Amino acid sequence: MKRNNPFTLLELILAMGILTVIMVIMLSFFSAAQKAWMASSANSEIYENARVAMDLMTRDLQAALYNDDNSDKGIYPFWHESDSRINFISATSIGDSADGANIIREIKYARSDGTTMTLNGLNTGTTNLIKGGWLVRSVTGVSKRDSSDPNTETNALNKYNFDLFPRGGPSGGDPNRVYKVFRAFPDAGGTQIQSSNDFNYVVSCVVSLNFTCYSDRVQDMVSAGIYTLSSSSTAEATYFPYAIGIELVLLDRNSWTKWIAMGGNVPDPDGSDSATAKAFREAHQKTFTTIIYLGSRNSRDLP
Repeated sequence: MKRNNPFTLLELILAMGILTVIMVIMLSFFSAAQKAWMASSANSEIYENARVAMDLMTRDLQAALYNDDNSDKGIYPFWHESDSRINFISATSIGDSADGANIIREIKYARSDGTTMTLNGLNTGTTNLIKGGWLVRSVTGVSKRDSSDPNTETNALNKYNFDLFPRGGPSGGDPNRVYKVFRAFPDAGGTQIQSSNDFNYVVSCVVSLNFTCYSDRVQDMVSAGIYTLSSSSTAEATYFPYAIGIELVLLDRNSWTKWIAMGGNVPDPDGSDSATAKAFREAHQKTFTTIIYLGSRNSRDLP
């Protein structure tokens, strides 16, 4: 008599076992391929953000202007305000087209902490806060000057004003100069007027940003005591550096979201992260560094 079932139970079990092993191998392969693709995509995002940020900052800083004219702290003010915030004048082509042929612009770079920095740069109140963990840039050109009254310091329309305030220092001048140029200045009634255009977002997921300014003796000028960092309204212009080191630490967006969920602290990652968040961040972040050489432009200024 012929069998209706061509396979025995043992044969079916063996075939299913072989198929299961093949499926497990295939799933493992696809899982590994997916992880490799996700890692490649994350790295691609980080490297693209780093390229955009570093290229933009390098172009602006290489075009930074300085002329000491035998006087204190230069005709063009330079203000190394904090580790992650720098202000200067640059002959940069990256700005408002309304500025026309005049490419001399006031430039500001900073990393936002999400708690104090406002879009207008005045850091007052809790409205219009800049989202935390962004590299931001402000650029102000000659189009922000009142063409009918361009030389009045108290004219609220004259946001492009670096040449309106006399330099400070032993020779006298305005002790609030850099604050008035890059933050705020009083109008005729004494009201503080925003002195620059709003910050614009450049790249996100910035864990940290650090500017180090070097003298022609290859000294970190802050560590050497040549000047101190200050955001005060009476802060003096800082010495123009021979070179500027930039350290930029980035995460990809997916890792950033996970880091925050683990207790990551955007304002102070190194000092306030939970142990779990710190370990995760350090395993996924990437650090980019560069040094921009500007040359000796203030040999008469440095102590």
